[in-house]
Amino acid sequence: MQRLSLLLSVLVICFVTSMQAQTLAPKPDPDLQKLHVFVGHWTGEVEFKPGPWGPGSKAVIEETGHMILGGHFLQVQDTWKGSSQQSLWIIGYDPANKNYSTTAYFGGGDTLSGTITCDGNVWSYTSTKKISLGGKQYSMRLALTPAPDRMNRLDKIEVSPDDKTWLPFDEEKWTKVKPAPKK
Repeated sequence: MQRLSLLLSVLVICFVTSMQAQTLAPKPDPDLQKLHVFVGHWTGEVEFKPGPWGPGSKAVIEETGHMILGGHFLQVQDTWKGSSQQSLWIIGYDPANKNYSTTAYFGGGDTLSGTITCDGNVWSYTSTKKISLGGKQYSMRLALTPAPDRMNRLDKIEVSPDDKTWLPFDEEKWTKVKPAPKK
């Protein structure tokens, strides 16, 4: 009886192990491959435009993007040189709506959510949540245009207090750095 019980236990374990091995993780949607244009280490020169949120200024930002969670999401982390400002963006693909959804987290505790569409070589981001600038709430839209060689890109951000009037917020010139710096 003990042998039969032991044999039955071994068979159950083999069956469960076999079933787990057959349950493969789903493959990432092919449209996620388009996000690979943002993978790598980048440096950005940012020119903030003057507006109701404050005077214009310049900054240098380092950015690292890599695919996470089995290739289902892109994680992009920005660090501003000369300050403690950081942001973290998580971008995934929504096959039902044929767009990319994103949430950004900023070092000061702010978050921003929105959608991204890709039309040819231009990536367009529109926020679905307002961000606070200079004590007022603004919607944000962003156009990212990678160069054909994928080694440079130009980003332009506009903000709106009313979703009708759009004001230039910044212009960013990015260059991919090879190889990524060692930490």
